[in-house]
Amino acid sequence: MNEFKGTKGEYVVDAAIADNTVLYYDVKVDGHHFASFTENIYLKTTLDMAKANAVLFSKAPQMLEILQYMLDNGFCVDKHGEDLSAKVSGLIQEATEL
Repeated sequence: MNEFKGTKGEYVVDAAIADNTVLYYDVKVDGHHFASFTENIYLKTTLDMAKANAVLFSKAPQMLEILQYMLDNGFCVDKHGEDLSAKVSGLIQEATEL
């Protein structure tokens, strides 16, 4: 099994607010700042998109764990019967190798 080598703990999304306005979204682990997601005019990232990015990022360790479980237990077949094990394994490898 490929092990997640990143920061351990529960990832929580929190809005950074000043004067009743959301400035950006913060991902925290055990109450400590870990990553920030904000608007970006060059990428046309809105504040709502920044929140979506933060939520996706915060769920990545859990999704990696579920993918590994699916791979280990033979649950990597799509509705057409195609075996997706190689694709899933490749994604896990990309996410866990440094």
